[in-house]
Amino acid sequence: MDDIDDKKTSLYVGNLDRRCTEQFVKDIFSKCGKVVRCKMINASSSTDPYCFVEFEKRKDAEYALCAMNNRTVYDKNIKVNWATNNTGGMRKDTSNHYHIFVGDLDPEIENEGLYKAFSAFGQVSDCRVVKDTTSGKSKGYGFVSFVKKEDAEKAMREMKGQQLKGRNIRTNWAARKAMVPATKQLSLEEISRQASPYNSTVYVGNLPPGCTDDTLRQNFSHFGQIYDIKIFPEKFYGFIKFYTHDQALDAIYNSQRTVLGDNLLKCSWGKEQTDMNNAQSAMQQWQQKPTNATQMSPASSAGQQPPTQNQQMMGMIGPHHQGAPSPANPTSYVMQQAAGYPTQ
Repeated sequence: MDDIDDKKTSLYVGNLDRRCTEQFVKDIFSKCGKVVRCKMINASSSTDPYCFVEFEKRKDAEYALCAMNNRTVYDKNIKVNWATNNTGGMRKDTSNHYHIFVGDLDPEIENEGLYKAFSAFGQVSDCRVVKDTTSGKSKGYGFVSFVKKEDAEKAMREMKGQQLKGRNIRTNWAARKAMVPATKQLSLEEISRQASPYNSTVYVGNLPPGCTDDTLRQNFSHFGQIYDIKIFPEKFYGFIKFYTHDQALDAIYNSQRTVLGDNLLKCSWGKEQTDMNNAQSAMQQWQQKPTNATQMSPASSAGQQPPTQNQQMMGMIGPHHQGAPSPANPTSYVMQQAAGYPTQ
């Protein structure tokens, strides 16, 4: 080991259960020696919590590394390594820094390679490739944190689509939790009472400039399977339609105090129209629109009867359609209104 490594006394503790508190981690590591500092990093809902433990003596840190790595804590095997960053010592709390998601990484890229690729854009406060806790192999994505917003924006913009080890990478804003709640958090029960059990659409407001479908999909897909996303960039809001009500409820509840870029997101239920008469009215409205011969399908030109009410409603639960709903597609048009999307 070099001289810097010989002076290390700080450990990284990962794969922690969310029930672990800073004091709890400090208590269990204190059995290995005197702990002078313990810092729990508040992870977002899409990442595992992690912690840094600093010992007074190097030998105690070495003993804790051997004794605690892969120990089962709350049914999870914790991961213990030497705490590393690019300035030495314990990592800083980056919860108020600007995080970007980096996807489609080559499986051979490690933290150091990711850091080298992004450090040219500004001060990187944290950089890590996410790995599978069982195999230890890369999951193909990671996170890079910058101290300054403009550095994160530049890195995200200029690195999007660039190649790392022969692969074109993806970059997006990564969501993080605000340190201090702006308002009182609502309970699951309070949020659930605000909509019918048939509503599965989430309104997402106060989006950062340049937010795309891919950005929302990357930050919300862990709540459940997404049916459709519609963004209105000029108004800085959008809608995410999940397949189930419970998935949407989970997304709204866990997105409280979530920051994307520099914006505190505002998530609530999207407008719903569950009355079958409304859906039927929307279908009739589409059917009454004037069409020309090039717009008519072979079935229409053959004088085939219009679909029944049951056929109309079955179309509303069909497969995912590409692109924004359009009046040229009756099923999409009904879905657009039923999901609460503004129609033209």
